[in-house]
Amino acid sequence: MAGNPGRPERMDAGLMQNRPPSPLVSVIIVNYNGKDLLPACLSSLSKQTFSDFEIIVVDNGSADGSDSLPEFPGLRVLKLKKNTGFAHACNRGAEAARGKWLAMLNTDAFPEPGWLASLLHAAKKYPEYDFFTSHQILRDHPDLLDGTGDMLAVNGRAWRPERLLPLAEGTNRDDEVFGACAAACLYRADSFGRAGGFDEDFFCYYEDVDLSLRLRLMGYRCMHVCSAIVYHISSATSGGEESDFFLYHVCRNLTLTYIKSMPGILIRKYILSHIRLHYDIALHLIQHRRRKLLVKIWAGIGKGLPRVLAKRKKVQRESTVCVAEPEHIMLSCKEQ
Repeated sequence: MAGNPGRPERMDAGLMQNRPPSPLVSVIIVNYNGKDLLPACLSSLSKQTFSDFEIIVVDNGSADGSDSLPEFPGLRVLKLKKNTGFAHACNRGAEAARGKWLAMLNTDAFPEPGWLASLLHAAKKYPEYDFFTSHQILRDHPDLLDGTGDMLAVNGRAWRPERLLPLAEGTNRDDEVFGACAAACLYRADSFGRAGGFDEDFFCYYEDVDLSLRLRLMGYRCMHVCSAIVYHISSATSGGEESDFFLYHVCRNLTLTYIKSMPGILIRKYILSHIRLHYDIALHLIQHRRRKLLVKIWAGIGKGLPRVLAKRKKVQRESTVCVAEPEHIMLSCKEQ
């Protein structure tokens, strides 16, 4: 993960004198065939009012030429040989990062000039919080919100609060939310590292929800920052939210998150609602003649189950908070 406090690097004294100072923030962008998106994303970063940051683009084996980037101040490119998934690529970016803070930004997310400044102002204003999520607006429908972080229900379903709500009706103040949407957010680097980063077995989707739950269980809290505005296309690189790719990873990872990270007392208390959620998903897919996708989802869950159960022991062992705390916030927001 990003940095390793307490384990100083050994290097020649002359090299230490010539080494550039570490930036406060490392912005990590995972790119996969983002030729039509990445330039606009980088352009948005070039206009930030806060300037003490580096950019790490982790390219997931792109074949469209988008991995060949022009010179850009503070930009580093890490090229992976193949598409290893969003979670794995983010973790490689975090390992290479030098900043105290890690900002995750999707290629289809375009921040306003004050985005980073607003996140860092919130970090200073609310020192009791360790990760911060943006105020996302739909790029193609700028009168509608794309969400204000992530919420997780006790049945395992996650959603972005206020998504598709008219902008004028959305929240206009900072407020605590369950977790951060990794399309555009900020993590304290040492907290991200202690939690182990994103679960690379997830490939993509729900990796941010899973991380938020693990951070919550370790006592860390998340704040939605209403002035940290980002315009987001949402699922631009995965074929949309009704594609087989999207539904497979969301439905599989929803269950794997629940099994791995949900406290046992909450599973026992709300297991019937989790079963009902799976019934609703199955019914929806069957009604839309997508039985093969349903079978694939369940096969994916079965394949991932042994590793998830092994990881669960570590997650629950590292939990330091009373279960009532995450339960309270999971029950505090009405499902959308």
